[in-house]
Amino acid sequence: MPSMDPQTGFTECAWRDPYLLAVGGETDQEEWVSGIYLAQLTASTSGAQSYIIFVVRDETRPSDYL
Repeated sequence: MPSMDPQTGFTECAWRDPYLLAVGGETDQEEWVSGIYLAQLTASTSGAQSYIIFVVRDETRPSDYL
C-alpha cells in the first residue's frame, strides 16, 4: 500500500517490475519519434480495454526548454 510522506504530502508507490517498452531499433526506420503517445491496452483473457498515455524521449537531443 502506498504511503504518504507527512512532510511533502507526496505518495510513493514503489512499483516493482514496471513494463519497459524498447523503442529503438537496428535501423532509423524502427525508432519511434520522441513525443507523447496514446496506447490502447486489451486484456487477452477478458477483452477489457483501457488507455494509457506515455512519453518517448530522446535523452541525447538538446532542448531550448525545460
